[in-house]
Amino acid sequence: MEKILVLEKRGNADIVHFLAQRLTDPVLADRIKEYLLKTVDEGKIYLIVDFSNVRYLSSSYLSILVALDKKVKAEGGRVNICCLHQNISSIFSIARFDMIFDIFGSESDAVADMESKIR
Repeated sequence: MEKILVLEKRGNADIVHFLAQRLTDPVLADRIKEYLLKTVDEGKIYLIVDFSNVRYLSSSYLSILVALDKKVKAEGGRVNICCLHQNISSIFSIARFDMIFDIFGSESDAVADMESKIR
């Protein structure tokens, strides 16, 4: 998805790098959701979502994470989250996403955790 996100392979994991600072457009959210769920259909079931560039996030994008996590887990995979800015971290905490996802301060920590849990 050009200019919205980049998918990068690192070891056994695929890292989703959001490029935009603001993720608020619901139409774009639908396109991103469709794209990410398609990547799971293609066998990418060990995903790390990197939010290092994101400063604003709407609830549409939180629902993407829920759908992605559900589909990945159904395939035997997992989703890790990394690099949340303080305001995004607060949203995750309020939404209790910190109870659903493993959240890491750095991409390298998220990758190391993912690699340690892949059998």
